[in-house]
Amino acid sequence: MSTYGLVTYGSNGKAYGMNQTKPLCYLGSMTGLYKSASNNTISQNFSGRCPADATLVAIPEYVLGVAHSTVYTTVKVQPISISINGLTVTASFNADQGDSYQISTPRPNNINVFCIYNNTVSLNGFGLYTSDAGAFPSVVDSTQGMFLSYQNSFTFTGSFAVPVASGSIVFAGWDNANIGLQLNQNNMTITGWQNGSTSGISTAMKICAFSIKQPVMPSYGMAIYGADNRLSFTSYETPMLHRGYINTPALNNDSSSFSAADWAQQPMIPLFGAIGLEKQTFDFNDRNLSMGGGILSTARGKGLGAGGSTSPNVQVVYNSRPLPFLWSTDYF
Repeated sequence: MSTYGLVTYGSNGKAYGMNQTKPLCYLGSMTGLYKSASNNTISQNFSGRCPADATLVAIPEYVLGVAHSTVYTTVKVQPISISINGLTVTASFNADQGDSYQISTPRPNNINVFCIYNNTVSLNGFGLYTSDAGAFPSVVDSTQGMFLSYQNSFTFTGSFAVPVASGSIVFAGWDNANIGLQLNQNNMTITGWQNGSTSGISTAMKICAFSIKQPVMPSYGMAIYGADNRLSFTSYETPMLHRGYINTPALNNDSSSFSAADWAQQPMIPLFGAIGLEKQTFDFNDRNLSMGGGILSTARGKGLGAGGSTSPNVQVVYNSRPLPFLWSTDYF
């Protein structure tokens, strides 16, 4: 809890200092990345949907396309390219893999985009001002605000269906660098992979899911209206308590490290589908985000087919991008 500012109690009974909360909003899904036998680029600017100093988080449904041949037994694996420049998200994907190769389903096509507000508020000359009281008055589209909709602490054994709607963002925390996770955003199911297999997985896990939700007006408490003159927050809701950012691993799979102080608070990161590609000598695997011992890295996921490379390597597609993280200790 903060030592000054404004404090509310969420629907889970925990106290939240508003100076540590940052509004989280869903901006929508960019679609149309895949075009048959074409090299295609999509780009969208989200200015007007969130403030200029906000941070965008873009979560692709799939970062890899697997092409099967009508002639050859080997496959080709093509990663997407994705970048964020300010409030603009750009992605490209080359589906043209040769006459006998076609990208199989599921294909890279959709990218879900979220906005995390900075926690500063511009004064407008009227109303109640409390220093370090959060940025909910700055929300420009309160209909897309996201609040805690599900939380759980359990033993993960390889698969778990999160009971929230598609389009929610799921944060998870675990401490086993050998286990990588994928989130299927169509059915909101988490799947774990350990050295290319889903068997034998068992690890303690905490998850928090945030979904689009119209804030509930309590019979007593506090209500905040955003810049769009709509209800952006009430003291009944549990907000996202943002604790910092950590970069996804670099292109060559160099890992990132949490600080000792953050790791002691059991951080949780947002889940993706696969985040990269591993080329072995004779076949391909995807790579999934993993965390353990204070390190954020990737672990080998499912096999994609025969092919491989004479120079085995790991390529992180969504590389060196800031991921927001939460502390489990704020919610459990």
